Amino acid sequence: FFIRGWLLSAYDDWSNLNTQEKLDVLGVVLNIEIRYLGLNHELYLKSSALDTNTAAHYNHNNHEVVIDINHLQSASAEEILDSLCHECYHSYQYQMIALYNESPEKYRDMLLFQYVDDYIEEFSDYSDGKDSIGDYYFQTVEIAARKYAAQAVDEYYELIEEYTADDK
Repeated sequence: FFIRGWLLSAYDDWSNLNTQEKLDVLGVVLNIEIRYLGLNHELYLKSSALDTNTAAHYNHNNHEVVIDINHLQSASAEEILDSLCHECYHSYQYQMIALYNESPEKYRDMLLFQYVDDYIEEFSDYSDGKDSIGDYYFQTVEIAARKYAAQAVDEYYELIEEYTADDK
């Protein structure tokens, strides 16, 4: 109940939070995402200055989600939540690749692995959008991450609405 109340008050007052307070709130959400997605490793959250058109990125080598400092300071809670969930999903995609690679051949045609070949190919030759935004935008890894993030944000906001309705 304490965490629920804390997250709700942070959500209500997002624009008045300083950078560290926002990172603290996002850290709680990050831990929720780790558990929800079933990740078998920690994710680390930080903020720094990123390229102009990059709101956030995931670094698989050190399991780090980095949110652009300007994005963190100026974007809405919904936009930041979307960025965080999007990047968490990239970690999930890498874990799907690992599971696929460790699975016996007879299991690799299962529906749960339907996009893994695309993930493997796209992560090995990733287009970050510097040359072509379309090349970035239409990668399967990005389409899936955007879809997951949109659904996750909707679910978080439904929960917030449900909890705030209970408080009235």
